[in-house]
Parts: sequence; C-alpha cells; structure tokens
Amino acid sequence: MVNHNKTLEGLHMTDQNDQSENNPSISGRVERIIPTSGEDVVQPLSADRIAAYLRAKELMFNRDDDGDVFINFDGNGFVLLATGEKREILVVRGAWQVTAPIEMRDRLVDLCNDWNRDKLWPKTYVTVDDAGAVRVRTELNIDMEYGASDLQLKQSLDCGIATSMSFFESLDKKFPDTRFAQ
Repeated sequence: MVNHNKTLEGLHMTDQNDQSENNPSISGRVERIIPTSGEDVVQPLSADRIAAYLRAKELMFNRDDDGDVFINFDGNGFVLLATGEKREILVVRGAWQVTAPIEMRDRLVDLCNDWNRDKLWPKTYVTVDDAGAVRVRTELNIDMEYGASDLQLKQSLDCGIATSMSFFESLDKKFPDTRFAQ
C-alpha cells in the first residue's frame, strides 16, 4: 500500500485522493494546536483590552464615553479604538503636535506622499480645519474580526505608535523650531 501522507513545513496533510482509513474526513486532514491559556489565546478585540495593555505599561491615558483611548507621546496625540460594525477593527490614529499655516499644506502633503510611497504604514495625510489650520495625521487600521492574542494586540499597538512617532520625528527634523516661515 502507498502512503499518501505528506508533510509540508511541519503541517501534517493527507492526500485528498486517499479514501482509506488514514483519511477519514476532511476535518482530520489538518491538525491544529489552539492555545487555551497565556498570551497566545485569541480573544475578541475591545477598547478594554487596549486600556489594559496601556495600564500594564504604566502609561497615562484618558477614555471617552465610548471607551476610546486618548494618549500622548512626546506631545503627539493618539486615539486608539476598536471600531467597525462589531468593533473588530483596531485603529491607531496619531496627530503631529504642530499646527501649520495653510501656506505649508502643499509641502506637508508632499512629505506625506513621500512617506506613503516609501513605507507600508502608517498611512499619513493632511487635514485642514475651517480656520485654515493644517494638521498632519497618521492612521493604521487592522482587521481583527477573528480576534487577536495579547501578543498580536501588543505588536499592533506598538507598531502603529512607533511608526507614527518615526514619521513625526522626521517632520520635527525638517521643522526643528516647529514654527513655519510665513
């Protein structure tokens, strides 16, 4: 008898044509190990989990009535939230601490476009309010519809914040005195 079992990088799979006792059902073809405790357990995303992570790092933050988290790093504001129909999307939004005059909009848009072309994340963009004040923002959205382990949530939050801070630091170097020439 020919053994139709195959192993690919540690994943045990059987040949689909094997109808013998070695392949009783499709569900038996792939064995999965699902952790039941520790940092690897997948849990639904929630604003409470975001807040718990920040508390564990002993960081100061505020929350609104929806549970969204507001935090500052070196004067740059961040909003961390779970949004979407089932609150399954993790959003890390950052705002550069500098408000620029409208005359700087095009230059800041160019810098955002350069970043977006060269980097995978975060997305960077410019907003202009009704008074003509220009703000530079960052955003990282991650679909966690099927949940995330504590390690995945930590990595996603750290990545969104750290890469946003990297972008803001690049702006600080281009505009060291945080004042724009008129």
